[in-house]
Amino acid sequence: MRCDQLALRSTGLTLMLLLLPALTFADHPIGIFGPTTGGPVVTPTAQTLPQGQWGVGVNGQYRRFDDRSRRQLLAQAGEEGHVHALDFLSSGSVALSYGVRDDLTFSLSLPYVRRENILEAHLHGDHGGGFHELGDASGLGDAAAAVYWRPWESDTGLKTALSVGIFLPTGEDDQLNAEGERLETEFQPGSGAWRPFVGVITSWNGERIAWHSNLRYTLANEGAQDTELGDKIDYGLALVYRLNGADEEHAHGPGVSGHRHHGSSSLNWDALLEFTGEYTHGQTIDGITEDDFENIIYLAPGLRLSGIGGWTTALSLGVPVYEHRKEGHIDTDWRAVLSASFSY
Repeated sequence: MRCDQLALRSTGLTLMLLLLPALTFADHPIGIFGPTTGGPVVTPTAQTLPQGQWGVGVNGQYRRFDDRSRRQLLAQAGEEGHVHALDFLSSGSVALSYGVRDDLTFSLSLPYVRRENILEAHLHGDHGGGFHELGDASGLGDAAAAVYWRPWESDTGLKTALSVGIFLPTGEDDQLNAEGERLETEFQPGSGAWRPFVGVITSWNGERIAWHSNLRYTLANEGAQDTELGDKIDYGLALVYRLNGADEEHAHGPGVSGHRHHGSSSLNWDALLEFTGEYTHGQTIDGITEDDFENIIYLAPGLRLSGIGGWTTALSLGVPVYEHRKEGHIDTDWRAVLSASFSY
């Protein structure tokens, strides 16, 4: 039995190592919200790590934008003053979590962010339009430190967790564009600002069905180039359905509340359906605030594979079902998110 568990753990670690090189993978990256306990792909789970247990997780996002012609970009610039476009935005995060107590988990994550082929379109009065090909921007993003406290859990499987943390100004914020000028802060990998956040997460686990919801508010502060990127609200609801196996009750040790692992098989499959949203207020530059906001809601089906050795990997593909973009921006076509976690 122990050999089987070691084999499963080795499989999980191998999967994570294979995924890491591919995570050169957002306009606003997702990152890892909670402890690496194998919840849905984007929506965090209220399950905290047992005391003394470690978790390692990786999370990658690829966001593809509308492929517009230069004529279309100039037409939009004529209506909105200017337009910034890019091919894609990608980010990859690595997170380390530790169970301080059974109901309290500490998490630290570090992202890498890349924007490909940034382009600016604008008009020159009666002299027609023009373009600035600004190139790419990539580098380390702002790290995040957080604690997740689960103050309440019922016998019916319902639990609630609170998250409190801060984004640290560790990211690169001084990259130059192809013309040798410093890129605007919204296109830099890092913000140069301390950005605290607070959130609430609710989860319920049944025999085959589970759901998770979250709401998180991030406060923007002034950072690089006298820029405040705008307060942000992340929200979501995830539904999970176990495709194979029966219930098993499992506990990690004395004093730890039991929780269910579906299925007697070494591998378990879950179907996922997530509704996730991101609302971002207009940014402030040199004391002038944009009178605009961005709000995008994704519908994202997905699939999750997990093993009893403590590892999980999942993939979701999201399409916008509602989008209010800021002036001077372009629409999102689709988004892919990949995650993997391992606890020991």
